[in-house]
Formats: sequence, structure tokens, C-alpha cells
Amino acid sequence: MQKLLTLLYISIIILGFASCENDDTETLNPETRTVFVYYPWSGYENGGKSGSLYYYLMENLDSIKSAASKMTGFANNRVIVFISESQTEAYMYEVHYRRGKTEVNTLHHYGENYEELPNITSVSGLRTILNQAYDVTKSNTWQMIIGCHGLGWVDKELSPESRAFGGANAATKTNVDDFAEAVITSNIKKFEYILFDDCYMAGVETVHYLKDATHYFIASTSEIMARGMPYNLAWESLLGTPNYQGIINAFKQYYNSQTYGTNNSGCLSVIDCTQIDNLTAVMKDINNQGFTLTTQQRNSLQYLDGFRNHAFYELRDYVKTLTNNDETLMSRFNNAVDRLVPYTYTTPYVFSAFITYGEYGQFFKIKDVNTYSGLSISDPSTNSDIVNTREQTSWWKASH
Repeated sequence: MQKLLTLLYISIIILGFASCENDDTETLNPETRTVFVYYPWSGYENGGKSGSLYYYLMENLDSIKSAASKMTGFANNRVIVFISESQTEAYMYEVHYRRGKTEVNTLHHYGENYEELPNITSVSGLRTILNQAYDVTKSNTWQMIIGCHGLGWVDKELSPESRAFGGANAATKTNVDDFAEAVITSNIKKFEYILFDDCYMAGVETVHYLKDATHYFIASTSEIMARGMPYNLAWESLLGTPNYQGIINAFKQYYNSQTYGTNNSGCLSVIDCTQIDNLTAVMKDINNQGFTLTTQQRNSLQYLDGFRNHAFYELRDYVKTLTNNDETLMSRFNNAVDRLVPYTYTTPYVFSAFITYGEYGQFFKIKDVNTYSGLSISDPSTNSDIVNTREQTSWWKASH
């Protein structure tokens, strides 16, 4: 990855990327888009790679490299990668395509014996990383891909499995509201899109937090299988002016082609964050009418997670049930959702690893996805972690 590293280390970590000299830089061009691939530590505090998504993320980078070779380059885009080797060591490098092959130019090596690694779970630390990336290209337009664990809006301190995105426990996770603040206060200020290649991020609560940090938000309502996005199919649609329908089509093509049960599972939505305030206003009108769910109605709702006490419910099914399918209210609601989620797809069912025994070993088949808007909501949850904190979210405060 860097000329200071051994050849063996390069062959394991870079997976075919070749090293290039640090002074082999490109001319700054603000009109060029930059894709920032951000892979924070996905394991446990002080844990090893075997308990993380590290090797899957390296496969993702290999898929990007393969796609670049097919395209013979990055179509005038710049690509910067941040990847954590552990909680205390990370690299930032730029990927180039030159002379028929991909090359990497190491920009920062963070660690105990190298450059200090900022606390990337904090606003200030993450802002530092974003500003360091910005200084490389100074592009006017930025796109972001995030790969790690995720659990939507739920605060990282609630339980080892909970919150946001990052690693496997609270010490290695970043809260979504802190992430949004870091973006807004960085030199990047706002992304053209943010793709969360993580579980459970496509909820209205998360969208509301991110509405000023990105124009488009690409994420899943449910669990993403460890291999994540099929970048070899979707990469061209992610570059330049994004082809959002193409991104969904690539996801659909890949997961529909899988034959083994847990591999044939996935949801993905493209969300236009400029439309979240419209949905929020509609939901506030609905909530102000005093509708309540009976226990029977709650139990009949379409859920999108594998928790025994569900946290994430299908948005359209919830509102339809809550309003007793009121024609006027549902017309307003459906119009708002269709504008907010212009592109979405789900397989007929999705799997969860949170229930440790089930039909496919460690995975459990969630009931068939019969209703799907591309968004989840936690309003109807009776999960104590959700009930105790949801009223603190910006979504709840704006929609109730």
C-alpha cells in the first residue's frame, strides 16, 4: 500500500493495487467530482480483523478496481479511500488508473508510530479526516461511500449492537447526528450522495438527521449481506453524474442472481433528502389527529429487522394501519413518499443475523416483505431502547 510496507503486506492488503510515488499527483480541478470511500474500523474495540468486516471491505475495493479496469479508468473522477486496519491504525490513499492498471498513492498513514489518528467517532476527529480528503482534490462536488456495521439512528451507548455505523461496540461507532455535524462543518459541507453500505440505515429518523449533509442518501431498511453492494456492476452508475436507477438495477441484478438463501436477500433505496420536510409535515398532520394502534394492529405490521422486539417497521404499512387507510391522508402520504424515495428495490424476503439460529444456520428469515416503501420507521416500536430515546430525535420532534 505504501513503499514503506513490505511486498508481502502489499499483496495481502492491496489485492492487486500497485504502488506509485507520492509526488505523482494530479492537477487540482474543482470541477472534477471526488468519490470518498470511507471504511472506519468495523470490529470490536482492541479486536482483530477476524471479528470485523475488513476482508469483505477489501473485496469491495477489489471490485472497484475490477470495474475501473473495465471502464479503463475513473471517468475523470478522483477516488480517495480511508480504511482502518484496526481501531488504532488506518490509511488514506488515492486510487489512480494509469498505464492499464490501478495504482495507489498513500496520503496518510495513521497509527502509533506514524501520523496521529483522529478519533473518528467524534465530530472533530471525523471533520479532520474529511478536511484532509478535501485538501487533496478541492473538488466542488463530493460523493461518499461508507462501509461498516450500521443500526440506523439508535444511540451507540444503548447496547453493544446498537447505533449508527462503525464497529461492533459503542467505542468504535459514530452517531448519525455527529456524522452529519462533521460533514456540514467540514470544507466539503454537503455530499451529492452518501451510500451507506451498512445495515438498517434507510429510516426516516436517519434521513432527517442527514438532510443537510447530503442531497441523496442510498441505504437499506434491513440488513445488508456482508458482501454489500456489487461494485463491479454499480460502479459506473456511481461515478460522474450519478445514475440512481442504474445503482438500483445493479443491486437488483446481483441479488436476484444469487441462489443460496441468505445471499438472495437485500433492500436498497435512493432517497432525495430535499423531500424529507414534506413527509415530516404530512406525518405531523397525521400524528396530530390522535390515531393509536391496537395491540393486534401493531402485531400485524410489516417489520424489517430480525430483533425479537422489533425496532424498524415498514413506513407505508404503519401509516396505512395507523390511519385506518384514510383515503385523503394516504393520498397525501403516498405522494410525499414517492417524491422522497424515487428509486427502491427489495427481494421478496430478507434475512437477519441477529437471531442466531434459524433456517440457514446463523441467519433467520424475516417474514416475506409484502409491503415496501423503501423506508423504515421506529414510531410503533415497543422496544425499550427505542421507546426511551426516539422522542429525542430530530424526526420525532418535527413530526409530532
